[in-house]
Amino acid sequence: MVWPAVTAHDVDPSVQTFHELWTTLQNTTKHVMGDVVHGAEHARLQVDLVSMIAGGREDLRKRPIFSALICPISPLSFEQGAIEAHVEMARSGIPVVCLSMSLGGLTAPVTVAGMIANANTENLASLVVSQSACPGAPHIYGSDSTPLHPKTGVINYHAVENPLISSALAQMAKRYRLPSLVGACGNEMFSRGKKSIPPFCESIGNLMSSLNHTDLTVGLGGTDTAKGACYRQLVYDAYNWELCREFGKGAEISEETIALDLVREVGHGHEFLTHRHTSKNFRRELTLWDDEKRELLATDDFESLSDKLCGIVTDILNSHRVPELETEIVERGNAMIRAYEERNRTRRETTPAA
Repeated sequence: MVWPAVTAHDVDPSVQTFHELWTTLQNTTKHVMGDVVHGAEHARLQVDLVSMIAGGREDLRKRPIFSALICPISPLSFEQGAIEAHVEMARSGIPVVCLSMSLGGLTAPVTVAGMIANANTENLASLVVSQSACPGAPHIYGSDSTPLHPKTGVINYHAVENPLISSALAQMAKRYRLPSLVGACGNEMFSRGKKSIPPFCESIGNLMSSLNHTDLTVGLGGTDTAKGACYRQLVYDAYNWELCREFGKGAEISEETIALDLVREVGHGHEFLTHRHTSKNFRRELTLWDDEKRELLATDDFESLSDKLCGIVTDILNSHRVPELETEIVERGNAMIRAYEERNRTRRETTPAA
């Protein structure tokens, strides 16, 4: 999936999210997790835009190519516009992601259990809204909850408690049989003033966050506590995640995999290397890490690592190709956004000042 990481400050704020979504959809074939939706009309326009690419509203309902992010206001509140958008998206068959951002010690209890309970409650409230609007509507259980930093009071993405919080919420999502977005991982080594290889504790945190059984994860490529993004960081975090996830793949335990018959066949003091069972199961059972990626992650010189990542980013940008949308579709989408902006400007001009 793609979670747009760039804010369109060069357009009117009323149409900011439309430009971000519309531009993203023209440059990727992946599912797009849209930004926060602010009202029913706002939601309908997003659905109309994406429907043109999907082939119509019914095709979009059958295969949603975007989802909507709805954030509660912790503790335990929703904006009116967010609820209206929530209902509209549910009725259109668009997955709604309830992203609780409970901040322990500020907008939720400081205890780990209290943060978990608050985030879970907000998700259940969001679920009630979507299912009341349209029973069976797709819904994603979400959280970006952390404790506040005890020295600064800001969100603390590096807190030791984060993997525990996200793991507990992933279990709650499984209990409700909902897909989840409760994990986050990223190293932020390219943040402002920070030029060093991630320390051991951050690597362990990323590993635990990767193994919490969430269905979706975010944070890759993020810098400055999610205030920015960096291509080099994105590549590093993606490679790191690819390796971390292998630790959580598990193993099948059965009569076939225990292979007692095979042991009897091979017998005492012989080898299994040349047996067909080994060649048949080698790739399925054992992890073959990409040596180039592993060596890159093992680089202990920051400048050398940065140069290698820049080269990878350049190659990706030069080779990235997405099939262009029909000119008519792009022009219709642009016209819809302009019309919404004009309507919104007219409303502002004609609404008396408070």
